[in-house]
Formats: sequence, C-alpha cells, structure tokens
Amino acid sequence: MVSKTTALSGFFGSPSPYRCIRCGFCLSACPTYRLEPLEPDSPRGRLALLESLAGGTPHSPASVSHLDRCLGCRSCEASCPAGVKAALEIHAVKLQNDQDFPGRFFRRVWRLGCRTFLTDNARLFRLLKTLIFLKRTLLLETLARIPGFAAFGGREGLAALLPSAVHRPAARPLIMPALKKEVYRVAFFTGCVMEIVLRPANDAAVELLRSAGCAVILPTGQVCCGALSCHGGDTKTAAGLARRNIEAFSGAGPYDFLVCASAACTVHLREYPSLFPDDPAMRQKAELFAALVRDFSEIIYELKPNVEPVFPVPVAYHESCLLRNSAAPGAMGKLLLGLPKAEAFPAPHSGCCGSAGGYNLRHPGTALSLLDAEITALDRSGACTLVTDNPGCLLFLSHGLKRRNLSGKITVKHLAEFLKPRGV
Repeated sequence: MVSKTTALSGFFGSPSPYRCIRCGFCLSACPTYRLEPLEPDSPRGRLALLESLAGGTPHSPASVSHLDRCLGCRSCEASCPAGVKAALEIHAVKLQNDQDFPGRFFRRVWRLGCRTFLTDNARLFRLLKTLIFLKRTLLLETLARIPGFAAFGGREGLAALLPSAVHRPAARPLIMPALKKEVYRVAFFTGCVMEIVLRPANDAAVELLRSAGCAVILPTGQVCCGALSCHGGDTKTAAGLARRNIEAFSGAGPYDFLVCASAACTVHLREYPSLFPDDPAMRQKAELFAALVRDFSEIIYELKPNVEPVFPVPVAYHESCLLRNSAAPGAMGKLLLGLPKAEAFPAPHSGCCGSAGGYNLRHPGTALSLLDAEITALDRSGACTLVTDNPGCLLFLSHGLKRRNLSGKITVKHLAEFLKPRGV
C-alpha cells in the first residue's frame, strides 16, 4: 500500500500543472476510492502521480496500475471546485505512454476488434452471432483458457455480457413523419451495439419521438460513434468514424437536433471537436455537429409527451455516469419522477456500475465489486424495474442481476422501452 504522505510527496511547495487544490472533494465521488480508500486510487492521488511523472519520475508498475484503475466516469469532475478534469488528464497520459501501461495485448485485440467490427454493423452482427454460438457450445470458455484471452471468454468476461439474440441490420425509412403537429425535425443516431443488440429500444425511441411531435430522419451512411475505439486509445480510428458521421448527417439536413438514445454515444458525439486538434476546418465542422447533439431523455423531457410506464413499478433509474457528469444531467430522473404512476427513485450506486466502456473486461475484480454493491442495494430498494439510458450499463446490470439470481425479480429496460404513449 502507498501511504497518503508518500503519494503526495513532491506535490506540495509548487503550483500544480493540473490545478488541483487538494481540497479532497473528489474523494467521496470517486467509485474506486469509495470501494477501497487508498489515496493513489483517488482522483487527487492520481493527479499527484501525474505531476510526479511530469516532473521526470520514471513510471513504476505501481503508479501506472493506480492510473489504469481510473474508470473514466468523471464523477470527480462534477465535484471539483477548481474545474480539474482528472479523467481526461489521465486518459491523455495513458495515450502518450501506451507502452508503459499494463494490458497491452488486451488493448491490441480491443482496438483491432473495434476497427474491424464496429465500423460495419453487418460485420458486428456476424461476430455476435458467432460468439453466441461459441458460448452455447462452451467453446468460448475453452478460448478463455488461452493465455491473454481470459477477458474475452469465461463466466465473467465478454461471454457473460452476450445477449441471447441479436438483430440483423435492416434498412429503415429515410424519414418518418411526426404523429401529431410537428414541433421539431430531428436526425436519429442509431449506433452499433445499440442497433444490433438493442434495436427494439431504438425503435421505441423513434416512436416516442414521433408521438411527441418530432419528424425523425434516419441518415444513411452513419456508423459507430467511435467511443469504444477512443476509450481503447485508438484515436485515429475514432477520428475516422467521426468524419464519416459528420459527412452522413451533414447531407441529411436540415434538422433541429441530432438525437441519440445511447448516453455514452451522446457524450462522445459532443466531444468530436477534440478529435481534430490539428485540423481547424474539420474541427469547425465537428463543433457545428456537436452543438446539435441531444440525448433522447433531454428531448422527451422537454416535449413532455403523454406517456405511461409499460413495466412494473416501482422503478429505479440508473443514469449513465458519463452523461450525468459531463452533459445534460438529470433529464431521465426528472422525466420519471414527473410520472405519477412510476413511483420512481434513483438507483443506489457508488457512481458507476463498473461497465465503463470495456473496463469490466480489463479490471473484472473492481468492476464486479462495484456491480455487486449496486445490485445488493437495488435488491433492498423494492424496485421491480431498473431503467437506464446506456447499452453498456444495461448489459452489465443485467449480468449483475443474473449472477445473483435476481433477474426474475427485477427487470432491466432502456428508458425508451419503459414508456409508451398513454392509451396506445
């Protein structure tokens, strides 16, 4: 264990390039610190490690391990009075020193998988169909015994998150009219995992938007947002996907907003300008694109359609940590709390369920501890349905309920599937 004094030595007496004022407000917000209160596993401790590395201290296995355990949930940013963006600073250092961080083989496989399969929904569909077959025949567990492949198979790896079925990519109408007087014309972002694994949620979101007075455009040529590539350190692929999406949506206008029903994708689409630091023309296009992005929960809350719950209540709502901490927080909660028959309340958790864009595969121990804590609290809450706004959270929370034999007691649904227009 690294003591607080040791971790912060060299930190005092000189201004921090990371602007940390050492107030400690971030400690109670950080999921990994709440799980195990070690200073180097807190945002303040990690910033101290970054400062030490910036001062020339060589990387050590311990220091990179503490930095690598950051979930990137940005809970610390929402609580920091100095406005320090610790998660983004840590991610930047990891990109610059990729070879020094553990899990290089995992990252190579992850990046190759994102480049190969997330750029084309037909390929992603075939991959998931194959993995589901391998899981049913137990071959995926055999694969997990090969050194380096444990994260991609086994009972707590990728195999555990696989759905029972996937949806073949299918063409959608280019435009679907509003079901009542048109309020907005919106372009809808379908995504990759959201479209192949949770297509019924996308369909439900489109119908709710139409019932709320939105004409919905579904641009052809759109691809994965690139968030999983970016999380894995492949910013080149992420920038390429961003270019394709900006081009696809620029040709689909005019529209008032670009709406996305996957919270993590919403956040990443809004951060497209950061992918083009050295390309002013492309950065300007990305800024115009990002300014139009709205999360599905934001638009539905604003339009307040006459909706009612489809699934049993009481309902607990689990907001994506990325969306909650970086953009449009609270829309889903406000929407559900305003429904008289929903009996809604926020799901009790430590700030992040542990999914975090593949974190659960790289750090299964930490991720499962966070997941178990949330599931235990949820079981005691009396909730019959758990609603979330993000596919990664939905799949991981579903896994958490299954491993505790609670999936028959509590159902996990996307927000769009939980609601329907009243009287339909």
